[in-house]
Amino acid sequence: MQTKHTLTRDVDQLHTLVFELQSQVNVLKDQLSLMKHRLFGPKHESVDVNQIPLFESDEVQLVPVASENEIVPKDTTRPLPEKRSALRVLRSLPVKVEIVDLPEHQQHCDCCGSSMADIGQDISRQIEYVPAQLYIKETHRKKYACRSCDLEIRRAPKPFQPIPKSMASPALLAHLIVSKFADHLPYYRLEKRLSRLGITLSRNTMSEWLMRSADALDVPYQSLKQAVLDRRHLFTDDTILPMQNSDPLRKTTLKSRIWVYATNDQRGPPITVYDFSTGRQQSAPHQFLEGFHGHLQADGYAGYQALYDRGQVIEVACWAHARRRFVDASRLVKTPGRAHEGVRWIRALYRIERRIKPLSIEERFKARQQDSIPLLKAFYAWLLQQSASVLPKSPLGDAIFYALNRWDALTEYCSAGELEIDNNRAERFMRPIALGRKNYLFVGNETAGHAAAKLYSLVETCQVNGINPLAYLTDALSTPNPECPLAWREHQPHSYAL
Repeated sequence: MQTKHTLTRDVDQLHTLVFELQSQVNVLKDQLSLMKHRLFGPKHESVDVNQIPLFESDEVQLVPVASENEIVPKDTTRPLPEKRSALRVLRSLPVKVEIVDLPEHQQHCDCCGSSMADIGQDISRQIEYVPAQLYIKETHRKKYACRSCDLEIRRAPKPFQPIPKSMASPALLAHLIVSKFADHLPYYRLEKRLSRLGITLSRNTMSEWLMRSADALDVPYQSLKQAVLDRRHLFTDDTILPMQNSDPLRKTTLKSRIWVYATNDQRGPPITVYDFSTGRQQSAPHQFLEGFHGHLQADGYAGYQALYDRGQVIEVACWAHARRRFVDASRLVKTPGRAHEGVRWIRALYRIERRIKPLSIEERFKARQQDSIPLLKAFYAWLLQQSASVLPKSPLGDAIFYALNRWDALTEYCSAGELEIDNNRAERFMRPIALGRKNYLFVGNETAGHAAAKLYSLVETCQVNGINPLAYLTDALSTPNPECPLAWREHQPHSYAL
């Protein structure tokens, strides 16, 4: 027979078990709510905190607000984008003048019959469209021979062919590259476009041409890669780029990856380089970053940890990732609370960054030491205070402990003026991959994946530097020794700019 003491102990154990199960249920409910919001809710991270800002002015005040129920007006510190006038658009286009005159009999006065004087003209403008056209370019090369000795024949040089024994011109190849990797068109749409212009090109032919073009452009790609590694601050990110399974019996695709390594314009012209790998093994970034020394701004991918441990690469974490966790936690509560307060702390950090963005590297560093560092110290104290009263596996606990565990990397951006507060630059360069993936779904094999990485690199580097990728690629494919886009950017006419 069970004693009273035994029954009491069993009841206590049951209470403990119920509490643990209820905690697990609450965590699962929160996770379900977040997944529903990520699938069906808005994608932006703006939060209506329904309270006054954490700091009243742009000056740093290390006193958080006491009330959480006052209404905050919308933050209007960000300047509005300047509207692009119609006149500015027209100035970027060439002008073809067409003069419309009156018939001869209408140039005489109906009253006296005398000739009317020309007193000027009215001007109206329309943007005209000239459809693209294809034509065959025949090159007739002259030959000369000596009639006296018949020992020598001289021929005019043959035009350079980017793909030997192919009828694809540099301009056509450049058009295909831009259409696929800048406009994100799959092969079947390109096939239809070209058929309307009077030519039938199979998808296999276009695919082969693009891979051969990537081989011809390997020199400028390697130059971009070396230029990236020579910098001291890189942004990086990766995403899935499915690859067709070589096994004919399996219809699924393989989860291959494409990586981006980007720079800002603080220490030179911006560069964007992509790399392809068959999986997310740490060997891919390790191999690419061999010889790199400096700051690497990335997400929390564990594959970079070995680089950080060696000491040659310094980790710079992303505040956008930290903010995203507080935003997710804030969406699970109906009234503003601690999660909203965490969002306000991070918002204050971004407010400083917006203010100092146009400043020089040295001025940005001084501003961060003066304004951001005291704010970060106060935020860290607040995180430590809140960590004692939250469940680690709850959404708010996840946000708090994520920031605490990565604090050194999160605050590293204050150590140099050229560093950024987040990794959004790399994430922006993942958008072309996502758009292309929605259209052409996958790459055919590993060779095609590496070719896509090369062509994406050249196209995106051109665009971020204001270079027309069609003009650059046409020029680069017209010579056996193509230049890097960075060199081409310096001496080419302004008419090639975007």
